[in-house]
This record gives sequence, C-alpha cells and structure tokens, in this order.
Amino acid sequence: MAGFSGADLETLMNESAIMTAGREKKAITMNEINDATDRVIAGLEGRALADNATKKLIAYHEAGHALVGTLLPFHDPVNKETLLPRGQAKGMVQHKSAGEGPRPIKPLPSPLTGGQFLLILP
Repeated sequence: MAGFSGADLETLMNESAIMTAGREKKAITMNEINDATDRVIAGLEGRALADNATKKLIAYHEAGHALVGTLLPFHDPVNKETLLPRGQAKGMVQHKSAGEGPRPIKPLPSPLTGGQFLLILP
C-alpha cells in the first residue's frame, strides 16, 4: 500500500489474518486485505444510519468529493466510495495512488471542497 510504513503494513496483515480466522478461512484473500485496509485507515465500522435524510445528505457530500476528484485531470483516480460510518467519518472516498513523484499544486476546487460544493447546489 502506498504511503504505509512497515508498521502500518504489519498492522494491515495482522488485521487481515484476524478477519480470515473470524471468517473461518484457511488463507488471506484480497477481500480480507481490502476490509482490513478500511479498518486500519478509517477505524471500526459504526452502526448504519437509520435516517434517510441524513443518508441522502452524506451521499451528496461524498459524491462531491468523488466527482471533483474524478474531474480534475491531475488528481489520483477514485478507488472506493462508501457511506458506511467508520471512526469519526460518516462516509469516505478513497483515492488510488497513481505512484510516487512530484505533483502539481492543486488549485481550487479541490476534492476537499467538493463535498461542500454539491451541498450548496439547488
């Protein structure tokens, strides 16, 4: 995983192994690694939201992050968008790292402002 230290990778694989054992599998698969990545990056999965109005608001917000990140030609591509609460976040957009090296300075709007942008549209 890009940006992970050796200790982060160790934690990721330990979480993957725990999930594999809990699912009564004999080997770690990409499903466990992907689930463990979400847990290591964002925290424990919270309770699903029951209020449809809140779900809709969070969906628009996260879609804004994903949309702006996708439309900017120099931005890393979107890897995953989720509305499952994790840690303090009610939703999350993960971007796939396009590799190492220098990147241009990002002018506004950035993916960070994209979440708010869609909320103010009529």
